[in-house]
Amino acid sequence: MSNDGGSRTFKMDKRPQRYFWAPGAYVHQCRDCGCNFCGDKRALMCADCAYAKPDPENPDYVNEDQIALDAAKEHDRLCSALRQALAERDALRDSGNALQEFLVSSPDSIRDIPDEIYVPWTKALKGGGE
Repeated sequence: MSNDGGSRTFKMDKRPQRYFWAPGAYVHQCRDCGCNFCGDKRALMCADCAYAKPDPENPDYVNEDQIALDAAKEHDRLCSALRQALAERDALRDSGNALQEFLVSSPDSIRDIPDEIYVPWTKALKGGGE
């Protein structure tokens, strides 16, 4: 179909709604292939691109957008767990170094470890940090 007597053409289709495609009389540019098409006021892709995607009614259908969102959430969760593990390791190493320095300086007095060294070290061992 031509617009204003010019050479601009639009894809037209009457297939039923699917994904971001629905029939209509508004002119859009497809977000996937870039072609111009006529579709519903809120259509974002042409019918060809919408129908090229897997059928959500099919039991073998895979929602790639949901997989990407789940992967991003898992990535964030793993990064957070790694940051926490590194912080706990650093706390344990710092309190362990203080304990080691104390024991080296006075090896005969293991029962006299000051609370400012012993308490953070035991908390770090239990995973509570300082």
